[in-house]
Amino acid sequence: MTDSKIKKLGSFILTAVCTFTLTACSSTNEYVGTYTSERDNTAELQTQLGLEEMQGTLLADYTLVLNDDKTFNFNFDVETYQEEITTLISDNIEAYIETDMLASGYTQEQIDAVKAAGDDYETVKQAYLDELLSNVSDTAEAMESSVEGSYTVSEEAIVLTKDAEVFGTLTINSDGTLTMLLDGDDAETLIFTLQEDTTEN
Repeated sequence: MTDSKIKKLGSFILTAVCTFTLTACSSTNEYVGTYTSERDNTAELQTQLGLEEMQGTLLADYTLVLNDDKTFNFNFDVETYQEEITTLISDNIEAYIETDMLASGYTQEQIDAVKAAGDDYETVKQAYLDELLSNVSDTAEAMESSVEGSYTVSEEAIVLTKDAEVFGTLTINSDGTLTMLLDGDDAETLIFTLQEDTTEN
């Protein structure tokens, strides 16, 4: 297994928590509440693993709480995300091994012979799995799962600020949702939806 693939996997996992990017000013608090967003990262993981096809899906869950006192809390469910990555890697480990061996110069006939080796192949498979999952675990431990700060509101945007620096800007949409532009060249977004308050009076 190449070091570059392991490093790419670590970088990919980190992008999930590096999507905190929201700018503006005002005093209205009509946007107070809890917002949630879900992003499908299956295609990115599939690319990082070098697989043409992959079983399962990888979803990243985000929660943004805008409090009445103009403070915010931005949360990323790292534990669940790590569990989903672990499951996906485990479910697709044989396809990953075959892809990696082909890239390393093995022929399909040689790969089939390795697979037919019984216990020896299980040892190889476990070694691959242990290395990938160790990288996932180490990366997850370094993640910042929760960010707190203050926010301001204008007619078109909500600006989140942490330690006197802009943490990110949310665009206010006409339907009440909030759009967060992610870092990177693909200009992808997270759409946050306000959750209904189920607290009984």
